[in-house]
Formats: sequence, C-alpha cells, structure tokens
Amino acid sequence: MLKLYSDVQQTRLNWLWYPYIAFGKITILQGNPGNGKSHVGINLAAALSSRGTIPNGTRFPVAQKVIYQCAEDGLADTVKPRLIEAGADCRNVAFIDDETLTLDDEQIRSSIEAFDARLLIIDPFQAYLGNSDISSASGIRRILNRVSKWANLYECAVLLIGHLNKNEGARDLYRGLGSIDVAAAARSILQIDVDPDDEGIRRMHQIKNSLAPQGNDICFSITSGGSIRWIHEELSETPPEPDARPVMDYGRSKQEIAMPDSGPTRLQPGMTFARGLGTRSAPQRPLRNTGR
Repeated sequence: MLKLYSDVQQTRLNWLWYPYIAFGKITILQGNPGNGKSHVGINLAAALSSRGTIPNGTRFPVAQKVIYQCAEDGLADTVKPRLIEAGADCRNVAFIDDETLTLDDEQIRSSIEAFDARLLIIDPFQAYLGNSDISSASGIRRILNRVSKWANLYECAVLLIGHLNKNEGARDLYRGLGSIDVAAAARSILQIDVDPDDEGIRRMHQIKNSLAPQGNDICFSITSGGSIRWIHEELSETPPEPDARPVMDYGRSKQEIAMPDSGPTRLQPGMTFARGLGTRSAPQRPLRNTGR
C-alpha cells in the first residue's frame, strides 16, 4: 500500500538517557567479556525501576517496568544480588522464564505489552538467536526488524548487550559479532573498553548515533560488591522537550533512594501477562517520522 508522507503524523522522540538510549529504538552495548557490560545494564534497570539517576544526575520522575533477560549469569546468586546492590525495586524488574526463548519470540512482545515494560535488556543477545546465523545479513535483519517494530509499538527502549569479535584492528563499528546488519539496525551503539591508562577504569563511548549528536565518553569502575561507580560526568547537549507522555525529569535532584530486597517478577512461558497484572490491548500510536 502506497502512502504519502504528508499523511504521517510527526511525533517527538523520547529518551531514556540522552543521547545514548532512546525509547522505542534498539541500542547495542558491546565490549569484551569482563568489561562491565552487564553491570551497566543492571545499573540502568535499577535506576529506571526505582526512580534512580543516570550518570549525569538526571532522576527518573516515576518508576518504570524493566525486563532483564540474562543467559550467562545465575539469577539467584548473581543477577538479583547485583540488582539489589544497584538499588533496584525488583517488583518492577522481570524476566521471561523460558530456556528456549529466542529474540524474535512472540513471548517477548506479549511480555512487553502485559508488563508495560519501558526497557528490555537482552544479555547477551547472541544467546537468544536460536538456530539463526548471526553472520547472515538477511536472517539477522529479519529478527531485528521484528524487535524494532515491537520497540516502536510499545515505546520500549531495547538494549542488546553483545560481545566483540577478535578483529582488534577493525573500526569500532565493525567490532561486534556477526553481520554488519546488526550495527545497521541499531540507532545507537555504545562500546566499553578498558582505559589505557588505568586497567581498573572502564570507558564507555558512543560509536554510532543515528538520532542525535554523539555523546561524550563516560568512565566508571566496578566496586567489589559488583555495583558501578561513575567517575567522569560530562553533561551532553540538553535534549528536546518531551512530548505529552513525559518520561524524563531533566532536573538534578539528589534524593536518596531505598534498596528493596524483593525478587524479580517471573514471567512464565506461554503467559501473556505477569502475575497480578491484567491484559490490555496494544496501544494505538501514530506513525512516527524518524530518519537516520
């Protein structure tokens, strides 16, 4: 069906963390094993779930729901303790309890809808490709196109955590495992490297941004308890005013937050809603006008 762009109703882009992670878009966070990718993901999940702050001091005005799907760490002995250490409200953090889950599984879409998740983290996304070949341009593009549509439909930020390949001499954009179509599908790519001057410091830098000016590098260290200590904070350009559905408070409140010890919500396989939540129809959102 042919449509005119004059009939497309423009909408404003909302940000989870400007200019690094946008709501309704795919972001990739990549790095070598042990460089703190999962720690950053858990820190963001904790902040969003509990009205916490991002590295520049911006506080989320309301707590939001997060789905954190992890294939490499134990849920009870690693993921939950890290969430608690980071200050998460685990009543707002869920996972899909299905060992056969794949990235394009309908359960992901239905769980985002039913749990009203604003952030989906897949860690690492290579573990959720099933029989798909990550080196196949057509195969990986099909999967990520589906995930992108779900992200846009539910205004859910999708953070795909991934490993680097062994080609250390390649440009950063080509360091991710698999086809370059993985990088092409993402609107933002963040890479974590060890600081060359201090092995105890990690440097996160943005190597792609299709939606805004590229952000500043951000440094952090990992404490003995597994939490993140942000070291270098440089405020990026102030983002546009949010639309009618505000999701960010661009003030700098430093109010202390509690650290609840309740466990994450478990989304059973085949279920279309989390325990205690009712089903609801998919939100009807206008088409949005976004470009590279």
